[in-house]
Amino acid sequence: MSFSTPAALKLKADLAARFPGIIIQEYNRRKIAGSSSWSQHSWPNALDLFFTTAFDDSAAHQQMLDQVAKFIRDRYQHYDVRYLLWKNNEAHQGHIHVDFWPFGYGTPSLTRGGEDNRYYTKSGTIITQAQLEEGEDELAILSEAEQNELKDFLRFIREEGSSVGFVKYAIRLIRKERGLPLHAPVEIDLEDYEIIIQRKEV
Repeated sequence: MSFSTPAALKLKADLAARFPGIIIQEYNRRKIAGSSSWSQHSWPNALDLFFTTAFDDSAAHQQMLDQVAKFIRDRYQHYDVRYLLWKNNEAHQGHIHVDFWPFGYGTPSLTRGGEDNRYYTKSGTIITQAQLEEGEDELAILSEAEQNELKDFLRFIREEGSSVGFVKYAIRLIRKERGLPLHAPVEIDLEDYEIIIQRKEV
């Protein structure tokens, strides 16, 4: 188990090989300064990058970090970058902050890489620590295609004149039958559709 997100590890390895002497900080379970939100370092799903100290805003140091920032910006998609913070506010004049998709969601585990960590994907699904490490595309709770299928299904129900209450009931029914938490995303297949439509027609 790596204890860091795959995207963070991927960029970390490439930066260490390309920029000798770079200092990379990862894990720090804390809130964002001046905020009630958790830092992505808490999962850890973020890197702080510098060569001397994180507060060195000298021209020479910034010039070195400019090269690092350009390297990352040119490869945003390759590294699944979500945010790159560099010289855009007072807190990032001496170091680069970069975090990734999927991003840490909810409250981070009390232990680094804890199994109760959750992550939010680009497609809007929430996955577990184990699912992240195995590969989100294979184990996502609800894929993008499944989300679109669900939207089409709900649109059909609305066009048939059903109430919002019925739609909510139908979703909760499927979750309950599958033993899933009522608040969690859920897969829905055609058999489920038929069951709900039959209940509606009765």
